[in-house]
Amino acid sequence: MKLISNIILLILAIACFENDIRSNQLINFSSFKFHTKINNKETNLKIDYSRYDHETNQYFNEIARYNEFNKEDKEDPIRWSEDMKIFVDGDKIDYLMEELRVVTDELNEIINSIEIQIVSKKSEANFNIYLGHYKDFDRLYDPYFSELLVSNRGFFEISGFNSGIMYVDVVRTTDEEAQKHLLREELTQSLGLTNDSWKYPESIFYQGWTTTTTFTEMDKRLIDLLYN
Repeated sequence: MKLISNIILLILAIACFENDIRSNQLINFSSFKFHTKINNKETNLKIDYSRYDHETNQYFNEIARYNEFNKEDKEDPIRWSEDMKIFVDGDKIDYLMEELRVVTDELNEIINSIEIQIVSKKSEANFNIYLGHYKDFDRLYDPYFSELLVSNRGFFEISGFNSGIMYVDVVRTTDEEAQKHLLREELTQSLGLTNDSWKYPESIFYQGWTTTTTFTEMDKRLIDLLYN
């Protein structure tokens, strides 16, 4: 894949759900990463590995430092350096809006260096969440990887260190728990924990199909390592 610029950072994580004809089960394909440095800013963060055990540190490196499609290429972790201000667009379903408040509260309990806020005006936001159909999201936000939306029910794209877009397809994904899972996973991965793994089935970063709607203790430690 070509890098489009030396001053653009794009990180894309996708949760892809398709019917497996052979097993008649939903399967998950996530996440995809593409990035360069921005304005020569240093992306190499100092991570205090001494705070946690070897197992946690290994999982952090897998989730925060590696591209899923090329495990041999080590990536520098990235994180937001400014507050994330979220505007919700599209179908503002009550239970998903409440879930978003729950997730942001949980993230703010863990993260000390920035605050995640939900704002009422699009002009105030640096991160937009669209709830609806992928065609409407594509038309309104014109994501760089728009061709992938056809087969993906959840998506995020970060432009730079402090802005981005995300969507959850609530038209094709009708299960409430699946919608909540997508919301939690995509928002958390938008913070810089962009990879998935087969190691821990209960983790929000699990590669396979899941509808988990809680962070494991391991997940919380990864968020803490990246931001605190």
